[in-house]
Amino acid sequence: MASFTKSTYTDSDVEVDGNEYHGCTFNNTVLVFKGVAPPSFLGCTFNNHTWRFEDAALLTLHLTVLLYREDPGFRVGLDQAFRGETPPVA
Repeated sequence: MASFTKSTYTDSDVEVDGNEYHGCTFNNTVLVFKGVAPPSFLGCTFNNHTWRFEDAALLTLHLTVLLYREDPGFRVGLDQAFRGETPPVA
């Protein structure tokens, strides 16, 4: 994917899959993630941004929400993952 340094994005949709952003500024942007590859943001500034999930990312998010609501065991493991803890191996 691509690497961007000290770029400024304003009032736009930015597809971020797999890209690296170093010292970039995002003003009034929609960050679009499709689930192809995770982006990297190092030393970036975000002013009034939102996320939009599409394609595989949207499906994964829907499944995660469904499992979180319906399966208490999944909820515990996901909470641990969000805190950066390693869930026990069954």
